[in-house]
Amino acid sequence: MNNPFALKKCPFCFEQFTLGDCTVFSSTQFDENGEELVVRPKLEGIRRITEQFIPQKLSYDLFQKHQPYRQCPKCKKPLPYNITSNENCVIGIIGGRGSGKSHYIAALIETLLYRIPTYYEKLGIIEIAPLPKIQAQYRRNYYEPLFVQRGKLQANIPGTLTDPLVFTCSFRPLLEGMHPRSLNLVIIDVSGEDLSNDTNMVRTARFLLHAKGLIMVVDPLVSPSVINCLPEGLKPTEPSGENPLDVLNNLILNTRQHRGMKDGSTLPLPLAVAIGKGDLLGNVINRSDTQIASLIGHDRQLIDADYRNGFRHEIYNYFSTASEKFLNQFDNAPLVQRARQAFRSVSFSAVSATGSHFDEKSGKFQASISPRRCADPLLWLFHQLGYLQTESVTPDPGAIRNP
Repeated sequence: MNNPFALKKCPFCFEQFTLGDCTVFSSTQFDENGEELVVRPKLEGIRRITEQFIPQKLSYDLFQKHQPYRQCPKCKKPLPYNITSNENCVIGIIGGRGSGKSHYIAALIETLLYRIPTYYEKLGIIEIAPLPKIQAQYRRNYYEPLFVQRGKLQANIPGTLTDPLVFTCSFRPLLEGMHPRSLNLVIIDVSGEDLSNDTNMVRTARFLLHAKGLIMVVDPLVSPSVINCLPEGLKPTEPSGENPLDVLNNLILNTRQHRGMKDGSTLPLPLAVAIGKGDLLGNVINRSDTQIASLIGHDRQLIDADYRNGFRHEIYNYFSTASEKFLNQFDNAPLVQRARQAFRSVSFSAVSATGSHFDEKSGKFQASISPRRCADPLLWLFHQLGYLQTESVTPDPGAIRNP
């Protein structure tokens, strides 16, 4: 039974509300003005109170033809059907201008929905599914431009916070006989430029208050040492974006401020630092450094993750150590040190959202989009937050380098 005084929280605007304040709309029926039909207006009197105790299920026969949904009374967004029972797990994805953050988000979701469902059982995942209107938003803004057209995604406009992408997730129970654990996964795209702007920061403040975990995408092309190793055809033609250390410092300072924390205090969040544009690493890494070289295979491409036996924490840690060493070696040692000082737990990884380089002449990526290791940071966050259990295994470096 729900606490009658407990307020629900919208995964889009993070405002709190009571279930009785929600208008229920039809997804399939429309009024004379072409607007979605109101199936049930917001409740009044005693019915508004009892809705908190016994929320009306939207699956009753009365509602079957409508495919109904509750609307947030604050931002007017469609709420997840399970808002009555599921908690929100807010994950912020952060990166500077040009870091490839939006491409990473596109690849992460494509990986979750289409590439790893075969391994859900081994991973301890029952299902991951987008809300119906989120599915359309993802395909329109991310999937079609990148995976179908092989074009670049438009950069975020500073001062605007894109709508969160919300997914329902269910995980295998920790103990046999228990109910599956379910949550609403809320993925938020946060611009590094907004973190450094006091005016724009107001828009991201609520996210910082409610985030349970963070993924920071680091652009390797901000490193002069990386650029010097690249052939002329792969060197950037445009100025690099914000320094990742500046983005991280702004994130730390603003998060402490909005959570009312003292200077120097440890943020109670796990942070996954992901080296983006992993398809470039084969041009940079020297084979003589065996630990860093474990990130790439014989084809000089970033080694993809293998989830056939689930998410193995020791193997992830092996790649984390190699990724951390890469950052230390290529001009980002202060970033590593700052992250370890400020966050409860930190890991490092390398990801490739596209698998190939963008060809400026053709305006397309050189090959079909083939993400690698994009789910690793999120699965690690799930593990840190207690949603996933992992089995212990001792990594074999030879097997890792030759999957």
